[in-house]
Amino acid sequence: MRFSQQSASIDVSPSLRFEVVASRGCPLLGLNVTLKVQNVFPLQEETARFCLSQISCASRKWKIQSVSCAANEACWLERNQNVTLLLGLIQKVEDDENLFHDMTLLPDQPLINSNAAPHADFFIRSGCQWQRDKLRPRQCFPREEQTLNPDSKVDPKALDLALLVFWQFQILSPDCPPSCGTGQSHVDIRQLNRPVRVPMLELDAIRPKAPQQSLNTAILPTLPSLLTASENRSTLPIAADAEMDKKLESIMWMSKLVRCKLLHPHSILHKFQRNDCASAEPIMDFDAEFRKLLLDEEQTSESSCGGCSLAKVEVQLHVVNTTESNLLLRVECASPEYLASQDRPRKLPHLLWIGSSLRQFQLGPKQLVSLNLQARAPRPGLYEVNCLNVKAALLTSEWKQGDSVSFMRQEFAPSSSILVNAL
Repeated sequence: MRFSQQSASIDVSPSLRFEVVASRGCPLLGLNVTLKVQNVFPLQEETARFCLSQISCASRKWKIQSVSCAANEACWLERNQNVTLLLGLIQKVEDDENLFHDMTLLPDQPLINSNAAPHADFFIRSGCQWQRDKLRPRQCFPREEQTLNPDSKVDPKALDLALLVFWQFQILSPDCPPSCGTGQSHVDIRQLNRPVRVPMLELDAIRPKAPQQSLNTAILPTLPSLLTASENRSTLPIAADAEMDKKLESIMWMSKLVRCKLLHPHSILHKFQRNDCASAEPIMDFDAEFRKLLLDEEQTSESSCGGCSLAKVEVQLHVVNTTESNLLLRVECASPEYLASQDRPRKLPHLLWIGSSLRQFQLGPKQLVSLNLQARAPRPGLYEVNCLNVKAALLTSEWKQGDSVSFMRQEFAPSSSILVNAL
């Protein structure tokens, strides 16, 4: 008798990447959740596209609601494309015993029952922190629970919330017939104003206790090479490991020289110009509108805004120096696409910032400065406000005006969105 033993290994690569952040909404006891989804399908020989079909909320105190009407047609994500959704959450009523609340994203799409198998089973087996908590009565925000019981030690920013994202996919391969199917992903939201990434970035996976970077803060290109120098990190020498720790701590500290905060409305109403003979959608001459926005400050401020078809968005930026040293601060308001291009882009960026696109000034120790900014939105929709580029540099006592300095991009506030509706 002969026995044979066989083994096989399967490498699974993520096809979708999720970035989620929850913040206090309006009214005060509501939540705004910004969900960013990107198609990161790894295989080059095949083409895969994904479509989000439904979002469900798993919570004992929150339920999901629609912020705007559903799309008229499905939105498919091609390779490296991404989409941003703004979700609204409200408190449940006292007699609501449902743990899952569903919201469809497709027209004429029946709701998927998240409580039924196999969806609920997949969620429970995913290991989300939410399902580990004991099913006990609690407040929506632990700060209220701590007020009732001062002896309890709770995190005032902790949340009881998880998202189930249902999606559809289509895979096209030159050697095989097209295939399609469905899937679901889970995102566990544990704290307010803290970005959550699924799957985690390499820096988050190797340094779980390090402070998480905000959504719009790019990971330096040298970090992945440092972190993935060896597949087995335990084989690194102790000296090299300690040196890498110092480099990471230095980079983390240099990216937190200032603390930034954005103040703006969550939604606005604007009467866009329409062409009644063509369609109900806002129609505008982008070339003419862009020329209007490039006028000098006096003409742009009031006179041209009366006839401008772009919605006005007022934003206030607060910047605080968190160090005991003098800083040189640089705030770039122009879009990265426009700065990197020799010619003006054919399509407008998400938000057009009005006025000076580059501001540079000094900040004293612990000094606070407020900047009043203005932007324009070309059409109704959801816009990312937190698209500013803030850099800072430490100034020595020998520094003089005109000397060169080394700027470091600063960690910013979590993703901040605004909803523009048409009257």
